[in-house]
Amino acid sequence: MIRVTVEIWPSGDPTRSEVLGVMNIINDLSHPERPAYGNYRIEAEDGPKKWTTKVLGFPRHLGWFSLLNDAVRAAHVTKFVNDLDNKENE
Repeated sequence: MIRVTVEIWPSGDPTRSEVLGVMNIINDLSHPERPAYGNYRIEAEDGPKKWTTKVLGFPRHLGWFSLLNDAVRAAHVTKFVNDLDNKENE
């Protein structure tokens, strides 16, 4: 599992840090061409909001930074769609 924590440090001071969000990237070990490819469950947290999404068929030779990029994109799209759905149901 890869865990990413995003913090803000007001005026660059780590003693005043606040967590903005957390993301867990978890290989679910289900891809048939493992270990060359991976299917990942993404758990995202933005303050009180939490949601999950997936990155499927990721070519692992691209490395963790590319996986993080794909995970952030997937989480962003899922959050955007969830926010739209919530506005329509208000």
